[in-house]
Parts: sequence; structure tokens; C-alpha cells
Amino acid sequence: MTQKLALVTGGLHRVGAAISARLAREGYDLALHKRTPGDADPVLAEALAETGATSRRFAADLADPGAVDALIPRVIEAFGRAPDLLVNNAALFAESEWPDLSAAALADMMQVNHHAPVMLAKALVAANDGGRPAIVNIVDQRVAHPVPDQIAYSLSKSALWQA
Repeated sequence: MTQKLALVTGGLHRVGAAISARLAREGYDLALHKRTPGDADPVLAEALAETGATSRRFAADLADPGAVDALIPRVIEAFGRAPDLLVNNAALFAESEWPDLSAAALADMMQVNHHAPVMLAKALVAANDGGRPAIVNIVDQRVAHPVPDQIAYSLSKSALWQA
């Protein structure tokens, strides 16, 4: 029987590592995304060693639309199938207040935190040939309680929440 396959963006560190570790323990093979190559946090490394889950790492800068477009095809090529689950966890975070907000900073934040997850979801649905993959978008409490010193981040996560 083929294991289920999950793509977790930002899947090697912090919350992403915890999500990936849980998925490994639930029987998933893992496509682990990170902006740049690197090692997994200990919680994930332990889960991978414990479970023997197959995992591969994919470096891609989600600020680059071309890298976003290439990610799902790269995962399919590596595993021979499309993921059953996409966890859009990667995020760009920066503090910025209204007086400091620039169009460029807002565009960067929206690309990584909203546009990339939406385009990954679109690509995954298309790659599943009529199947119904699961897609989880990670947001945080700022969608309900925005703070003025993180305006671009709050706006981008609110847009993802609506997606």
C-alpha cells in the first residue's frame, strides 16, 4: 500500500517541524519545504528516525512565483505522485507600523503569505486529476486580533484565512 504523501511548506523548523513530525507518526511520507537547504529541528529528526518515514527536502523561495510554480511538479517528480495533503505553513514575518508600510514590503508579504499558498493549492488540485487533496492553511491569532506593529503580516494572514 502506498503511504500518504504530505507537502509541508516551512516543514523543517518550529511549528512546521512539529506538524511534519506528527504527520510522520500518522503514516505520511513527507515532502519538506524550506526556503534554503538546512537540517530539521530535533523534534522532526527524532520522528523521522523513529518512524522511518520517507522524506525529501525541497528548497524554494516562495517570494519567487517561478519557484512556487515549480514546487508541486518537483515533488511529483521526486515521489512519482502528487501529495495527498498540502500544509501551507511557511510565512514571511516582519514588524511594520502604518507610517513605515511600503508597497514593496506589503507586496513581498502578500506573495509569501497569501499568493504562494493559493497558487500551491491550485497546482495541487490540478495535479490530483479530479481527486480531492486536503489543504491546510496555517494562520495565527492576528487574523482575529490584528496588531498595529505587524500590519503587513496581519493583512497577509487575513487574506490567507479568507482563501
